[in-house]
This record gives sequence, structure tokens and C-alpha cells, in this order.
Amino acid sequence: MASMEVVSACPLRVGSIVWQPREGAYALTVVCKATFALAPELSVLAEEQDDPNERDEYWDDDERRSLSGASDLVPFKRGVDILLVGHAYAHHTAQSGPFFARLVVSDVLDKTIEVHGERAWTTDGRLLEEPPAGRIALRWERAAGGPGTTNPVGVQANAPPDPRHQRRVPNLVPPGFRLTRPSDVIPPVGFGPIAPTWPERSDKLPRHAGGWDPHRLGEGPLPAGIDASFFNAAPLDQRVAELRGDERITLTNLHPHTPQLSTRLRLITPRALVQKSGALADLRFRCDTLFIDTNRGICSLTWRGTVPLSSSNEDGCVVVTTEESDRQLSGHGAPGTVQLDWRSSQQAAVSPALPFAPGDFADALSVEETTSLSGEPPRVDPGAALPFVKAPLAVLGGVLPAPPPAPPPSRPPSSVPPAPALHFDPPPASRPSPPDMVSPGLPAAPPMIGPLATVRAAAPPEIAAPPEIAAPPAPVEVAPEPLPELDPATFTIEHFAALSAEIAEQRDSRADILRRNELSERTYAAIERRFSRELADEASRGVHEERTKYDRAYVAAVEGFRGPITAEEVARIMASLVRGQANAVLDELRIQRPALMPILRSWAKNAAGGTHAAGGAVQALEAFRAKKQA
Repeated sequence: MASMEVVSACPLRVGSIVWQPREGAYALTVVCKATFALAPELSVLAEEQDDPNERDEYWDDDERRSLSGASDLVPFKRGVDILLVGHAYAHHTAQSGPFFARLVVSDVLDKTIEVHGERAWTTDGRLLEEPPAGRIALRWERAAGGPGTTNPVGVQANAPPDPRHQRRVPNLVPPGFRLTRPSDVIPPVGFGPIAPTWPERSDKLPRHAGGWDPHRLGEGPLPAGIDASFFNAAPLDQRVAELRGDERITLTNLHPHTPQLSTRLRLITPRALVQKSGALADLRFRCDTLFIDTNRGICSLTWRGTVPLSSSNEDGCVVVTTEESDRQLSGHGAPGTVQLDWRSSQQAAVSPALPFAPGDFADALSVEETTSLSGEPPRVDPGAALPFVKAPLAVLGGVLPAPPPAPPPSRPPSSVPPAPALHFDPPPASRPSPPDMVSPGLPAAPPMIGPLATVRAAAPPEIAAPPEIAAPPAPVEVAPEPLPELDPATFTIEHFAALSAEIAEQRDSRADILRRNELSERTYAAIERRFSRELADEASRGVHEERTKYDRAYVAAVEGFRGPITAEEVARIMASLVRGQANAVLDELRIQRPALMPILRSWAKNAAGGTHAAGGAVQALEAFRAKKQA
């Protein structure tokens, strides 16, 4: 059966889910997720990227416990969820009293929880309290609550005593809350996700939705009148209106190695190219979830975008990209490396997932007629391998090993940019040593005709030592005439794109190309920094004019090397992404691998403009897909 296929042509992991806003209407929600390694000052993409959660995950795989992670495969959310799981860490070991765990996200969230050691009331009304351990789990089971409350798994107030005749007291309380008697009611507090069956979420379902199962989203429309915030898993005080994704995050007593960690995430702007119904269109995403795991030292962002469908099995594909290059995203790895991951809507529909939308949501569904998809201008290291890596499917319930936490900096980070790597031409091959030779200037000795004279020869006259002759002066190396320094501000983005494509093509060495363009390595590095900043700033404002200029110039340069890129070739490239064979197809077409993103973005622009070439690509892609399914 045909279906929409979702492919990631960037480090982000993707998933999708098909759902019905109302009877007879269908939509595809595309989810993309980025995982960052938490580090002081700036956090970049982690080497191991987490797949979107395909279902709600409970501690110890027990649905009677609280959630360790909420499902990412939900159709939409109202506003933005900010979530945190893991442990709080007592760094001041000499302190015998409670400590505070604090989460700050820029100026949109500032939340503190007071953390205590084990506490209990005795039958005679005394409060026993132990000093906090080195770390305390931030689970809802350690907060106040109990059956019939907003926290069903919490510690019940004035519960029956245990076998030791003691009543347990929560470890997690609001800051400054003081107990005076066992009957005191403590408000539940926590940073973690809320299960869909808990009152704070289940109350968002209309009364007539009793038989509706949110885990079987593809089997029927959403209940009429459903509250859109049902899909929000964060506590109410951890929901914010919007999130750019690069806000400063400050964790206090929420990191195993430092009392306070302050960082911001590298800004990422995901986009997608959608092919369906004989047309190409651009899809934008909205960031709606920030998730922190203090045990693993990671933070993830999740974006969501929605595509209206004519049926649940409409044919087509979605290619997810970002507005940044791999080098900017992660700070490691070969530039241009592409990791591929795919999910079909058919698979998503049968996997456990949460579905929903307000009653009139289908009417608002639209694919924006915008066209920038993106990527930082690639700086290609000659000789670096640029493989497309097919990402493995998610392992349900699996937990990736925690990356080693970054040590705190020994000194404040310098604001001076790192020196650019220098590239040199290879030295000429050394000349082999000459073979041993006999001096040709001396005549051979005459033949012996008799005995030598026996008369003692006179002593040779004493020869005076020759006057000391000064060594000739060493030849002075004449330095090559320095290239004139070019003001980076005078360099156009089109020239920069063409130069980037020429360097990536590797027909000449980088040094030769720069020399031919009268550029020093230092000047070119300054030009790279300038355009990287400008493109990132433009993307953060939702504008992509300069990116469009860059892509067009880059693709034009590539076509100058190998000839025009046809609609059929673009179709082959898109089909290869779905099959995980992009590297082989690009090589066969004699298209450099770093050109993939500029090509996709340029064709997305053509699609939005309704050009004849874009229509040809769609027809060719549909022919490829039909041939594949035959």
C-alpha cells in the first residue's frame, strides 16, 4: 500500500504519524528531533542522536509508575513543553539540610524544587529527617500526591503507618514549604512528564470520548471538542508560548559534576521538502518540546510540522533538512556527512502514539508556500569522506548510554575565534641520492717497468697553512609577495558560494584555488565566518533571501563543472534518499556530495514558484516511485 515516506537528509532524527482531524479528513504530522550534549557555554549536537519516542515510556516499563519520557508521535501541542528527568545532585556534602534544584530557561521559565533526604512522621508526631544522599531521583513518586490527586503515584498525606510505625514524607516539595503536622497537605511538584491517564491530561478529553483510544490514532477521527493541550505532557507551570531553541539554559544542582551549568543550544532550523499530489512544496516546523535528562547529560528539541492528506495512504515523500551545515551543528565529523532515517506513515499509524487536534484544526492545515530549506555554506576538507549513513530504526524502550559529561572549563571561554586551519600544497618529491661515482679528472697510473728507487727522498718542504676563507653567505630566501588583504565585507555571497563549490569539487588544491582568487587563508576564513553568522541570523528571523542566493550560485557552479542538473536527476536523488542510496547516486551523476542540500533547497524554491522544471521533477519522481512499487 502506498504511503508518505519521511526521510532525514541531516543529522536530525525523524518520525511521522497519520491522523484524522475529523471524519473524512487526514493529516500527516512530521516530527524531527535533535539531541545535544550538555556542555558549558555552548551545547552542540551529540554524536548519538535519539530517535523520536514512538510511545509513552514508563519507569521500569511499569504503567503504574510515572513517565520517564512522553511519546513524541503526537499530532500537535499547544505552546511548548519544557521537561526534565533524572536526578538532583547534592554538591555541598557538608550541608545537612535540604538543597534546591533549579531550572531556568532564558526569561520564559524559572522553577525551583526543594529537595530533602528521607523523612517520616512517627506515631507520636515527631518528624525524622536524614541528610540528603548524593543524589535524589526527580520522579513524581517522590513528590506529594496519591490516589485521587493530580499525582496518582505520589506520597499520600497522612497515610497509614508502615511496619516501622512511620509515615513517609515526600522528598520533593515547593521551596520554603515547612511541615508542622502529619495532616499538612503538600502541593505536588515535579519537573517530569505527566501520563495521559492522569487527571491533568485526561480531564482535557470530552465526556463522550470514553471509548476513544489515543494509542490507536489511525483508526478514527479525534473526538469533537477535544482540548488541544491533551497532548502537552509538561506540568502546567512548565508550558510556555514559544521557544526559538537557542535560549540560555541554567541548571542548578542538576548536573553530576558541577553545582551550576549554564549553556545554550546551537540554533537549528529544520525545514522539509514535500512531494505529493504532483507538486513540490516547502514545510516549516515549530519547536514545541525541550527535554533534559540530567543523568545522561543531554538535552533534546522536538519540532512538528503538518501536511494535509487526501487519504490515509496518499503517496509521496518528505525530505527533512536544516538551515545549518553538519560542521556548524556538531563541531565534529566530516562536513557534508548526511545521516538518513525514515518512517512510513503506515508504520507510524500502527505503532503506539497519541493523536489529536481541535475541532477546526483541519481547516487550518496548510503547507506554507515558502521555499528555503537550508545548510551553512560547506567548508570541505579535501580528502574527507562524506558518506550518507543510513540510521538504524529506534529500539523501543532502549536507553542509549550516557555520553561522558564535559568537565567544567578551567578558564572562561575566550571570545577570540579559533585560528583557521592552514592548508599547504604538498612539498615536491625529494630527489634521490646520486650513486657513488669515481672522479673522472685524474689519469690512470702508468704500468710498473722496474723496481722503484730506493734512494730516500728528501722531505717535502713545509707548506704553510692556507689562509682561512670565510664561508659564503647563505642564500637569502625571498618570501613570496603577500596577497593583498581583501575586506571580507566586499565579498558577495554569490562569489563565496561559487568558491565553496569549487573547493568541494577538488579539481585543484584549496591553496591553488585561493591563490587564483587572490585570497589568503586568513581572509577566506574571515569570509566564512561572516557568511556563517549572517545566514544563521537570517534563519533565526525566518528570512532566507541570502540563503536562496547562496544556493542558486552554488548549484550554478556545480552545473558549470558537470552540466545542467535535470528534473530526472533531481527525481533520482530524492528517490535515493528514501532508499538510503544517496551517495551512490550522487557519485554516479558526478555531483559532489556537499551539493545535495543546495540542490534540494533550490528545487523547493522552484516548486513554490510553480516552475516547469519543478513539475518535471515531480513527474519523474512519481515515475520512479511507481516503478519501485510495481
